[in-house]
Amino acid sequence: MTDRRASEKQKEIERVKEKQQKELSKQKQIEKDLEEQSRLIAASSRPNQASSEGQFVVLSSSQSEESDLGEEGKKRESEA
Repeated sequence: MTDRRASEKQKEIERVKEKQQKELSKQKQIEKDLEEQSRLIAASSRPNQASSEGQFVVLSSSQSEESDLGEEGKKRESEA
């Protein structure tokens, strides 16, 4: 009889441990998500907005360079 009670108690303890483990992994996932969110918020804050605008300018200038090259290429073709 005491063995049966002991094994049931052991099962209960294991269930509790499993539940705690799940809660812990949930907590860790939440922390990861929060870290990711804070990184995104930091990335979108003012100091970095200037750099993202700078990147946009770089993109638009590279696009205009491509179109200039295209025109030069057309000119060269017509000369040849």
